[in-house]
Amino acid sequence: MAGAVILGAIGAPWYVNRVEDDLTTRVLARAGDVSEAINGVSVSGQNVTLFCTEPVTRPSELSDGIADVRGVRSVDVDRSCRITRAPTVGTTTESPDGTTPTTVPPDVTLPVTDIVDEVTVTVDEVVAADPQLSYMAGLLSDSGLLMAVDAPDGITVLVPVDAAFDELGADQLSNLTTDADTIATLLRHHVLTARHPITSVTTDATASDGGIELSTAAADTVLVTSDADGLLLDGLARVLDTVEVARGHVWLIDAVLVPTVEVRSPTLVVSITADQIAVSGTLPDATTVADITNALSGDGDREPVIELGVDPSVSYDAEVTSALTRLLVAVVNTVQSASITLDADGLVVAGTYTDAVDDADVDALGALAAAANATLDLVEVPAPVDSTAARAAEEIAVLVAEGNIDFAPNGTYLVSGLSTLVEIAAVIESYPELDIIVRGHTDSDGIAESNLDLSRQRASEIVAALVNLGVDADRLSAVGVGSAEPILVDGVEDKDASRRVEFAVVMR
Repeated sequence: MAGAVILGAIGAPWYVNRVEDDLTTRVLARAGDVSEAINGVSVSGQNVTLFCTEPVTRPSELSDGIADVRGVRSVDVDRSCRITRAPTVGTTTESPDGTTPTTVPPDVTLPVTDIVDEVTVTVDEVVAADPQLSYMAGLLSDSGLLMAVDAPDGITVLVPVDAAFDELGADQLSNLTTDADTIATLLRHHVLTARHPITSVTTDATASDGGIELSTAAADTVLVTSDADGLLLDGLARVLDTVEVARGHVWLIDAVLVPTVEVRSPTLVVSITADQIAVSGTLPDATTVADITNALSGDGDREPVIELGVDPSVSYDAEVTSALTRLLVAVVNTVQSASITLDADGLVVAGTYTDAVDDADVDALGALAAAANATLDLVEVPAPVDSTAARAAEEIAVLVAEGNIDFAPNGTYLVSGLSTLVEIAAVIESYPELDIIVRGHTDSDGIAESNLDLSRQRASEIVAALVNLGVDADRLSAVGVGSAEPILVDGVEDKDASRRVEFAVVMR
């Protein structure tokens, strides 16, 4: 059945493309009973779209009232049912399903005078009524933020469509929408603390060379610029549509405005690898600096690179200061690799040690960490015990360094590196007496728990690929390390290098 658009006032003459269309007749008959605000319908097949002369408080009640009409498969409510705007007489109305529109003749009088002067629909109702805004609807409903925003001059809420959240990727989306404090910060960054009609903002932004800044409930600002395509927020999000609500306005946007979060840099960073100890940062007194420098310089197996300064304004708990040097020495003597950070939140030690290390040494390290109020996160890994294992490990390391094993952003799908895995599989097959532990790593961005899970999944993906290439599954295992072992260069994380996969070789 061809689509038809029918516009007109309920109770006034209807101009129908096909009066013989039985479904259209039934929908029109029901529309008059559901709401006087409905002034038109679009029918395509069994799909119905409703048009209104004025916004209604609960648009969902319109679709519910039509949904049980015999023959109707789905009902959509046009944005005119939620936006205060008068239908244009003597022009055509575009049908959302792409069918040929029907012109509303000039002699048809639409009840535009019935449009209310005061809009009573709320932000929550607007967002909940649109299926394209489900992410934001859930966040707003769970947080109750809008009721808490102190904005006597009204608000303007920036609402990203669902597709904008999908563009973030699973990992970043999880980071933004699982922690209550992060959610509150995100939402406050999307609430402007004043009524901002789109016309006046467009005028002001167009007149300003660099755009205008609008204050948010997060005590920061959003930069609004104007170009030929409309308004752009922070150079990222395009304004798609606007809705007037009781307390102000809703702007629908096509990107999520991720707020800038102040990251406090650690005042002490230590990176320990097989051949180097790198220490950088600032400590509160020269004595502690000298003690650490002397203690770590005596390690003969690793080259020390120590860049420490003194700043009396830096302060830590007395337990941390007194135990710091002893803890660092114990870590160096115990671990295979580690990263240590010290900031205002405390001391964190993360790394790996081999199964050749005595349990008593590990216990002693744990006691020192407890004395320094440090968070200790160590993972035991097998150590190569044979020159054959060392040779195999070196061959695999060369292949990894020369290859490009890479995953989809924030995902586990392998996008490159299959040819490298083919070569690695051949090496593993040439050493039947060895087993392989695949260790996945991430950088330090995001939530540690999510990073650990992602690294574990990526390691498992590598194991699955090697099994498909013919390696016995019993010889392979996967371990996720997360962000516990970042790669630091001059005390600064090399995030590209941190995101890696390693292969530990052990005798069977």
